[in-house]
This record gives sequence, structure tokens and C-alpha cells, in this order.
Amino acid sequence: MTEIALKKHLGKLFPSDIVSRVFRVMVHVGSSQQQDPSAVNETTFYAVIAKLLSTDPYQQEEMVRGLSSSNHTPSAKQLYQFTESLLRTFYSILLHVRHADVSKVWNKLDQPSDYEFQLLTFLSLTDLFYPDKKSEKEAVSANKIPECVYSTQEVVRWLGYSQLFTQAYGAVFKYAFPISDEPQKSLLPLFVDKSAGCEHLSLLTPMRILAINQAIPYKLREKWTLLFDSRKHGESFTTLLRRVRGQKNTVLVVRDTDGNVFGGFSTAPWNNNAAFQGSVDNFLFSVAPLQKIYRTTGINENYFYLNTGQETFPNGLGMGGQINYFALWLDCEYGQGHSMAKPLSTTYHSPTLSKEPQFRYTDMEVWRVSNIQEDIEEAEAREGQRVKEGAASILDSDAGATAILDLIGKGRKSEGLRESDPTASNPGELEAPVL
Repeated sequence: MTEIALKKHLGKLFPSDIVSRVFRVMVHVGSSQQQDPSAVNETTFYAVIAKLLSTDPYQQEEMVRGLSSSNHTPSAKQLYQFTESLLRTFYSILLHVRHADVSKVWNKLDQPSDYEFQLLTFLSLTDLFYPDKKSEKEAVSANKIPECVYSTQEVVRWLGYSQLFTQAYGAVFKYAFPISDEPQKSLLPLFVDKSAGCEHLSLLTPMRILAINQAIPYKLREKWTLLFDSRKHGESFTTLLRRVRGQKNTVLVVRDTDGNVFGGFSTAPWNNNAAFQGSVDNFLFSVAPLQKIYRTTGINENYFYLNTGQETFPNGLGMGGQINYFALWLDCEYGQGHSMAKPLSTTYHSPTLSKEPQFRYTDMEVWRVSNIQEDIEEAEAREGQRVKEGAASILDSDAGATAILDLIGKGRKSEGLRESDPTASNPGELEAPVL
């Protein structure tokens, strides 16, 4: 196997940089068995593939070192360069795999800017570059790469924390060397907007989605359903609550008048409750101008707060911090909010997310994140009950639910339970509604 042959095998989705790095590792592994550095034998080829596909953290660490540096002792800068190249390849694969379903996923799946890739690269390397949280904000805001090398244990520890890197790494090499037909879960979720078909210009670009989705609990990453968009449903806190009331596992995102885009994920249901709710899975995030995830610290449990109609407590939505001093606060008077942190929020270890502590915003979105299979089972259970009660099928009026079933190859289980429609062209079938 030569480098040219490897390039031909991997195809056009893999840039020359990644091909050269993989081949260099193969030559290094086979150096004790062969003299010709321009080719590797079959034994070496498959040995390296096995290591690239391994889930063992120490074998992954060995491969990351070799892919980042020719001497297997990469500097922080070399790790950064390899990670950025890997993420670019990962995104190219996402575009290729998702191209046929682009209308079912996210609009504007175009090539991100170099700056967007830089932000995502720094996000994936944060836990390695800045394990000391006190220096993290200043260093990341300056996009500074440390001048150091890392031990095996430090890299292994980072691989255990960086879900974005490990998912990208696994997806790239499983696509390069497929040994199983088992589908891999994508970090780019299925997109559902029940109110307006499939087209939606979100505040969250695909790169921002990758940054947020990798921090969400694993089983909830598959499907994002739009519940509220101020540009479509109006700038109203009342409308927001009406559309989101009772929903859980939600992503809230706002864009302030200075152009900063930030928000939070919460497991708590949107129910009126003048007490904090949520779980350790909650987090805050910023995606513009910087990308960063702020997870719970364990210092307190002030994860999520929603209250309206009680004058003795603040009316609005808050995450982190404390009453009247929230890490993120959206007042019931739509458009007003604050993000207090001096210097960091105790709940999420987050800085001020907006440019100024008191901010104004106009654009807001709320998404429900979920597991496709659990959603289907829940929808089928509701549909079966409605059919038994003689009501119209929920899928007759929910094009989004029908599209999900069709996408994953599942038909309506209740079709066999429904009575024949005597007015249909084929009396044994129900006439489909005009949508």
C-alpha cells in the first residue's frame, strides 16, 4: 500500500493532509518490519486500521500522537493543527452523508468559515489546553495556543472529556475504514419544524449545533424540534410560554442587540414554579463571538427557574446564580435580560454571556431535543389510543411525525387497526388527507 493508493482508497472527502498523516503512522508502525518507507505491507495496514478504530483510550492516544506529530511527541500547536484538519474532514463527511436529506436536517449546510472551524477546534481542545478554569476565559478569548507538550495521561484524560473530538475522530475513521454496517449516530440532528415544513433559518448554524449537541445527553442528540421562534411566532413572553409550557429537555438560544448568541440547555419542564428545577445535565453556552460550554459545578442546584404571576418573586426565566442575580435571566417583559457573573457564576462557572451584564434582545428560539425511537413509540401509543376511541389519527394532522416515521422506515402501526373508509377509491384503505 502506497500513499497514492491510500488516497485513492479514501476518496475525495479526505484531504491530502489527513491521508499523509495516516500513511505516516502506518510507516512508523511498520518500520521494524520493512525497509521501504514509500509503502506498507498488508499486516501493517490492518494493524493500524485496528488501532484507529479501537475504543481503547490508550490506543487512541497512541494514534493521536502519531497523527499529530512525526516524532509522536506533539506540541499543543501540532495537536491544534491535527484537530482542525480532523474537524474539517468530519464536517465534509457530514455534508456528504446528509446531502440527500438536507431538507430534513438543517438549511444552509454550506462550508463554514475558517473562523468557525477555529472556534470549534478551540472548543474541542479546551479541557486539554486549559484544565485550570481560572486562566481559561482570558486564554480562549485571545485564541492562544499554549507552548507545551502533554503526557500520555493528560491526553487520555482529555479524550475522556472531549466528546466532540472523540465523536469526530471515530466518525472519520469508521467512514474511512468501514468494518460494520451498523449506522453511526450523527452529531447533526434531525430537524423538525411542525409549523412551517422543513425550511428554517436558525440562529444556530450547523457548526453551532455541533458545539451544543455534543454536550447534550447522548440519547437526546438525535432530533431537534422547534417550539418557538420569535421571528415567526412574535416577540411575546406569553406566546413563548403558551408554545413551550410543559416541555422538557429544551435548548434556549437568544441573540442580543450586540450580536452575541448564547443560551442554555435544561432537563426541567417549563412549568410555573418559583423554585429552582433541573439537573446536573443542564448547561449554559455561548456560540458567538466565542464557543464555550459551561457545565454545572455542584456548588448549588440553581439550574433552572420559571415563574410568572407571583409578585413576591421575579417573573421570568432564569438559569444559574441566584434570585435577582442570575447567570442568565430573561424577564417576562420580552426583550429584557441580564447575565450576572463576578467573576464567574457559582452554578455553571460561566462569565457574563452578553457584552454587558444588562442586555436587550429581539431574537429567541426554543428547541426540544429528543430520541427518535422514544418519540415514535410515544406517538404510536397516542395514535393507538385515539384510534380505539374513534378519533382521527394524530399522524393525519401531524406531517412532522409522519415524516419521521417515513425517514426511519417505520409505517403507521395503527393502519391495520383502523376501519375501512367506504368513500375511498379502494374501500379497504383510508383516503389520505390533502396536506
